[in-house]
Amino acid sequence: MSLHSPPFLAAVASRDLRASAAVAARPIRLDPWRLPLMLLGCALLLVGAYVVTQLWVPRVLHGQGGTLAMIQFFDLDREGNLPSWFSATLWTLAAALAFGASAQGHADRRARPRWLALGGLYLFLSMDEMAGWHDMLGIVLRRAPGAAGTLHYAWLIYGMILVAVAGLYFAPFVLRLPRYVAGCIGLAATVYVGAAAGLEFLGGKVRDGVLAYPFGLTGFHEIIGEEFGEMLGVIILIHGLIVFLRGNDGRGGFAVQAGARA
Repeated sequence: MSLHSPPFLAAVASRDLRASAAVAARPIRLDPWRLPLMLLGCALLLVGAYVVTQLWVPRVLHGQGGTLAMIQFFDLDREGNLPSWFSATLWTLAAALAFGASAQGHADRRARPRWLALGGLYLFLSMDEMAGWHDMLGIVLRRAPGAAGTLHYAWLIYGMILVAVAGLYFAPFVLRLPRYVAGCIGLAATVYVGAAAGLEFLGGKVRDGVLAYPFGLTGFHEIIGEEFGEMLGVIILIHGLIVFLRGNDGRGGFAVQAGARA
């Protein structure tokens, strides 16, 4: 039989299709502890890189070429660099897990719109991490009449309103989830909002001269606490979502069948 004959080509195509189907059906396994711990390690490395580049690099390199670029690349308080990319990746992973939860066969059909809404919210937060929309909003709001002196970060006013609305909308849904998963989501929200809004509010009041940092802390420590707290909150969320997808108490991993029908 010729290598170019229709029967031979059909056989090759059929074999390739079977191989592709086997790859598509291969389960994707994530461990609810191993992956979050790896992500936590990456977050700690980023904090360490920030400390080194802020305190050590300027003293050693003394303004040599590339020093400023290196500092900015690891700056936790900037957008469009490695830490912001990592934070955006965390939210993207959380969004993918939420979308995956909506498609799981054991998921309550009535809960699927809420999972989709959560996934959309996480995806929006991922884009905000890279684009810095909340900072742009803060600049616009601070220019509004009567806004000066109200809050150093004016976006917090509307941000907390959105947090309250989202909490009221998602709270009944989250409370119907398994207790461990609901606890993870609640803890994640508390850690994230406490770091993003609480520490930023404190920093704003310090800059306005209303308050002072306690225990001898400085703005440097505030940035570390705020940014690491945000990362930690999303990592806790990712752990809870993986536990939900696996459907038990979090030991081991879970498998998602690509192309499987919900």
